[in-house]
Amino acid sequence: MTNEQIEKIKQQIRIPHLSISRCPSNTVKRFLEICSMEDFCDDRGMLLKFLVDTYDGIIQTGIEHLEIELQQQRQEIEQIKQSIAIKEHKPDKVRRMLSGRRLKEKNEQGEQKNG
Repeated sequence: MTNEQIEKIKQQIRIPHLSISRCPSNTVKRFLEICSMEDFCDDRGMLLKFLVDTYDGIIQTGIEHLEIELQQQRQEIEQIKQSIAIKEHKPDKVRRMLSGRRLKEKNEQGEQKNG
């Protein structure tokens, strides 16, 4: 094989290179720290894929179950508020005698009120 053929094969199997410039040094440092963690084993491409998937919502961030539970609790609170509002607006039952005359009823303080 000639050098020309070897170079042609290298270019065919060459992995695309990704270069990110204008990145703050703290961000680069943190990216490399995360990349060196056991989950990624210094595979920067997989870390980048994970970050993009997380951003796109493919991989759950871990708080979705909390958001669902919060929504359920909001619905329960709304139902309780509605049931309380219905109970507060119920009209008092009026007791009448056979003649149609209203009976005096005691209110919550024990005082008699006329109907």
